[in-house]
Amino acid sequence: MGYLKTSNAELNEIFDLQASKGTLKKFEIVKATIDCIATIGYEKTTYEAIGRRIGTRRAHIAYHFKNKQDIFKSCVRYIVSNYHKVSSQHVAKSKSPKDTLMRYVDAPYIWSKKHPKQLGSMLLFYYLRSVSSDYKELND
Repeated sequence: MGYLKTSNAELNEIFDLQASKGTLKKFEIVKATIDCIATIGYEKTTYEAIGRRIGTRRAHIAYHFKNKQDIFKSCVRYIVSNYHKVSSQHVAKSKSPKDTLMRYVDAPYIWSKKHPKQLGSMLLFYYLRSVSSDYKELND
């Protein structure tokens, strides 16, 4: 399971915290949630399903996140951070203004190829954003 492999920089981007034991657990939960959403769907992504992915109990998930919406919002923050990292690195390699534009247009495809499970979660987020003010606020 690759959920535990992370860096302090990634954690600071998402939670604005130092990498404490609790922060590492939150990050593990976020990555497991993205995996659950991609493989079993949003409705079946429960505290129990997430817990099974990382080998912990429902209570440990609930300790860190009060509800599924909070977990999903953290997932979106993590995914956006990954997208920005991938696209910035890709665009930074440009050699001309035209190349910069082409790389900017290519960046979402490169990101989605690197992180296909995250793509599904973002598409879900954009739908939820259209029907929920909480998600609209996060998007804005």
